[in-house]
Amino acid sequence: MRQVYNVSHEVEHYACMVDLLGRRGHLEKAVDLIKDMPMKPDVVVWGALLGACRIHGNVDIGRQVIKQLLELDGISGGLFVLISNLLYETHHWEDMKRLRKLMKERRTKKDMGVSSIELYNSIHEFGVEDTRHESSKEIYAAVDQLSRHLVSLHVLGVQPEELFEG
Repeated sequence: MRQVYNVSHEVEHYACMVDLLGRRGHLEKAVDLIKDMPMKPDVVVWGALLGACRIHGNVDIGRQVIKQLLELDGISGGLFVLISNLLYETHHWEDMKRLRKLMKERRTKKDMGVSSIELYNSIHEFGVEDTRHESSKEIYAAVDQLSRHLVSLHVLGVQPEELFEG
C-alpha cells in the first residue's frame, strides 16, 4: 500500500485485516498478522480477533486474546459480554461464572448500542427497544408492518405465529 498508494499501514488497517481474516475462519493467519505488526496491537485489533473467536467457537485463541486485553486494561462492557457469550456458547460454564463475577466486581456495564440514520439532513439515533424518539410508535408500527409483509413472502424463514407471539 505504501509503495503504490503512498498510504502508511496504521493500526486501523491491521484491525480491518484481522477482522476480515477472522470472519473467514482464518484465525491462525490473523494471529500471525498480529504478531508481525510493526506497532503494538490495540483493543480494536484484539476485539476483532475475539469476535472471530466467538463466531468460530475457538476458546483457545479466545483465551490468548483475553490475556492480551487484560494486559491492556482494555476490556469494556461490550468486550466482557462478547467473552461471556463465547464461553457460554462453548459450554465453559465455570469460566463464564468467574467472568460474570469479575464484571460485577468491576461494576462493568455494557453501553447500549446505538444506530443512526440521516433523513432529510437530520440525524436520528435509536437502539434496541428504544422509545426515546418522538415518532417511536409510528416507527415500530412500520417495522411491524414490514416484518409481517416479509413473513408473508417467506423472506424471513419463520412462520408468522413464531415472530409475533405474545
